Amino acid sequence: MKLRAAVFIAAAALLSAMGCGGGGGGGTPKGGQPGSVLPPAGSSGAQGISKSVVLSAIPRGFALRLIPENPDVLTGIHVSLSIPGGREKATMERVHWYINGTEVGAADPQLPWTSYRRGDVVSARADVRGNGGEFVLSAPAVTVRNALPDAVSADLSTLVPAAGDTVRVSASGKDPDGDAVTFRYHWYANDKLVEGETGDSFKVRKGMKGMWIQAEVQAFDGFAEGSRQRTPKVLDLNAPPVVDQVEVKGDGTKFTAIVRASDPDGDPLVLIAKSLPPGAALIGNTLRWDAAAVPPGTETPVVLRISDGDGGEIEYSFRLSSEQK
Repeated sequence: MKLRAAVFIAAAALLSAMGCGGGGGGGTPKGGQPGSVLPPAGSSGAQGISKSVVLSAIPRGFALRLIPENPDVLTGIHVSLSIPGGREKATMERVHWYINGTEVGAADPQLPWTSYRRGDVVSARADVRGNGGEFVLSAPAVTVRNALPDAVSADLSTLVPAAGDTVRVSASGKDPDGDAVTFRYHWYANDKLVEGETGDSFKVRKGMKGMWIQAEVQAFDGFAEGSRQRTPKVLDLNAPPVVDQVEVKGDGTKFTAIVRASDPDGDPLVLIAKSLPPGAALIGNTLRWDAAAVPPGTETPVVLRISDGDGGEIEYSFRLSSEQK
């Protein structure tokens, strides 16, 4: 009897351990419903599972690059995604921009030009969704180069130059990087470069009458030359004659006055007497008279007209005195 009772008790214990209630024998995993899979830690069920797969390797053919490769503060910088074959569909979810190794607060594919300056090293990486998952691409860094300066205006100091005059040029400019702008100069006569003239002023030379004078300025920011600007052209007009000296000689009885005149353009001059005292005569550029032409204690005016034969003409006057010797 004792043996049969022990067998019965063992069988009952085995049935209790296997479970015999409500479902006919299916096991229930701890913490879930019968037959379910546990969600990842921190999720709230099946809806918390991400539909994208983070890829461990970058798919072949995808590339990220910055455009342009040699930017400045005027060009701007944007990131471009290359997709292999053109058939794949991929999007940049977010762009991370770095300037000199530090991430900046910009998430768009275009980096604002106000974010960087000359000499900065700019790089970027992007979170890309495509090819059945998500992955990260990095673009090679680019260095922001110098932006070229701009010559804004250029003008000449005179609109009616003549031989012997000095013409000056004034110019203004601007630089995108904020550098100080200076200028380099070239001068032209009838559109031909005047060799050796590289300053901001130009002296009109003899023999340039009738030529069109013009200056060209080129902006310079200390690093590179920028744009050019030309002034309006001005015509070198005929220059009038100039009296350089009147040399008077005499022996107390007879006198001469040599009028030394020149023309800036090199034109030959003609002297004509407009008003002379009685007894005085003008021969070429020499005036002759004797003592009787100028009474003692008096002065007599002489007026000459000097012409270059090309529209340039002046009147020149001086006085003869009885005290001249």
